[in-house]
Amino acid sequence: MRLEPAAPAKVLAGVRAVFEAAGGSLVTTAVAEPLSLYLDLAGEALRERLFLVQGADREEYCLRPDFTLGTALAHIAAGAAAGRYIYEGPAFRVAPPGSDRPEQFLQIGLEAYETGDAPLADAAMASLAWRAAKAGGRGDLGLIVGDVSLFGVFLASLGIAEIVAAHLGAAFPRPWRLTRALDAATQGGRGPRAGPLASLLEGVDESQAASALEEVWTLAGIEPVGGRSAAEIVRRLTS
Repeated sequence: MRLEPAAPAKVLAGVRAVFEAAGGSLVTTAVAEPLSLYLDLAGEALRERLFLVQGADREEYCLRPDFTLGTALAHIAAGAAAGRYIYEGPAFRVAPPGSDRPEQFLQIGLEAYETGDAPLADAAMASLAWRAAKAGGRGDLGLIVGDVSLFGVFLASLGIAEIVAAHLGAAFPRPWRLTRALDAATQGGRGPRAGPLASLLEGVDESQAASALEEVWTLAGIEPVGGRSAAEIVRRLTS
């Protein structure tokens, strides 16, 4: 197992200070956790990234890959509606083939369970992690956000037309579609006026899209009128 080089005490102190200032109680979790919990939540494919061990009860366990699940279980056991927990300790993940990533590494962070409507909670936590990384001396990091709810908050903050925001939000899960939607929105193209059917058909081979449309007609018991074929309708929607 490849170990992560020890971080300087000054770096660790800077990271800890940010999380401590945010408030929270220190939580400890078991180093070995039930394997079934991870497989139930993330699927069998996760198994190859975990270090497996057998417990004295002959059940399968894994060395914790992070502190999220253990902290959640500790919060549930506490019976509190809300809580903030700071964690620190070694985590373990099998490196991908050909990678030289450390397989045992130190993880420091904070888990927050809040009550009420907090649409910016994820953004606040991302900001906290960013500040902790900078406090530890890292100014070369980037952040990729894949949370559609955060993207929705970002769109709302721009003050753009609701129909444009809705179109961009629908396109967000597919980067290539989002790029096209942004181009259309900034260049006066078709994008924001397109309906959901056109969005679904974009990027699909024309013959496949026509076959799919014909199948929808059959399932819905629809008889096309007007003389246009499925291919012609697809072409009109996506051009």
